Amino acid sequence: MGFENSGKRKRNANIEFIRIISMLMITVLHAMFKGGILGDLSVHDSASVSSWVLECACIHGLNLFMLITGYLMVKSSFKI
Repeated sequence: MGFENSGKRKRNANIEFIRIISMLMITVLHAMFKGGILGDLSVHDSASVSSWVLECACIHGLNLFMLITGYLMVKSSFKI
């Protein structure tokens, strides 16, 4: 079971780097949620504001990851 590349395409290091960054964004968001940081944002101090900004930046990590995966899989074939 796996993915086969139908044509000989070269890897694009920039796209792979953005994919890694999006994975890190998803990991940070999960750590903030499971760590209880996101549940306690009612106080308006600098730590709360910076946590909110970090959440807003990282929330798009999953969308970015899915877009990159779809872009890379357009010309791939799936074989069970």
